[in-house]
Amino acid sequence: MVGEVRKMASIVGLALLGAFLAPMAVSAQRASASTNQSARMLVFPRPRIPLSFEQVEERSRILADGSSAVETVISGRTFRDSAGRVRLDSETRDGSGRLITSGGTIMDPTNGSCVILV
Repeated sequence: MVGEVRKMASIVGLALLGAFLAPMAVSAQRASASTNQSARMLVFPRPRIPLSFEQVEERSRILADGSSAVETVISGRTFRDSAGRVRLDSETRDGSGRLITSGGTIMDPTNGSCVILV
């Protein structure tokens, strides 16, 4: 039992790391580390509690004339089925809507696998 818990914790850790670091590294934000992606971080493989949601984060800056300009938009979709399998999809777009990065992660606690899609 302890071995299975450790194995699942490792899978979840690697999946979350891959799903969140790739878009952040490419976007190279100058903002502080207080960026909130907490909703996606709380989704763990949990059987009998399916869910799905979308999270969109828009990063902008204030220009010299007082107006604002969107620099990047990070969107993520999260799905969990009744068996506890989780899929995390994310993409980062620049202010004009051009795709910068995209990727996904699939975690399957039923067979202990984790697939990172790049």
